[in-house]
Amino acid sequence: TSSVVDWLPVFRIRPCTEVILNSLSFLRAQGDLRLHAYVVMEDHVHLVGSSPRLAHVMKRFLSYTARHIIHYLAEADQNTFQFSGCIATTGEEPIAYRMWRPGFHPQAIYSQQTLAQKTDYIINNPVRKGLVSDPADWPYSSLAYLNGTKMYQL
Repeated sequence: TSSVVDWLPVFRIRPCTEVILNSLSFLRAQGDLRLHAYVVMEDHVHLVGSSPRLAHVMKRFLSYTARHIIHYLAEADQNTFQFSGCIATTGEEPIAYRMWRPGFHPQAIYSQQTLAQKTDYIINNPVRKGLVSDPADWPYSSLAYLNGTKMYQL
């Protein structure tokens, strides 16, 4: 799990969500990440994945996505989004960047039962948050991908 600073709903902005999904797709295509389940929520991302170098892959993922999302937001009409903790500015130029809250929260999965529980949690997160009534209706998840209703193929 990785969360946005101040729980800002960055992923309500489709191009920001696309940065996440495209980055995951790239990491999979390169063989750096085996992705078992995912969901991109409005202010955080849940992944169930594996990699021999998971910490390194996640560091690259978080760094790359932060850079590209902050660049997009800085270029966009700043009146449409509250930057809050993401960008500190002096005059016109941003001087400090932080999109993700520090660290990510990996949990080892040692059994099929734990894998099923974590996957179920991820898939049903949009329902618990009241964003959709059926988890298959949330377009930014592995369930939507598996059901063929996805907006993005990873």
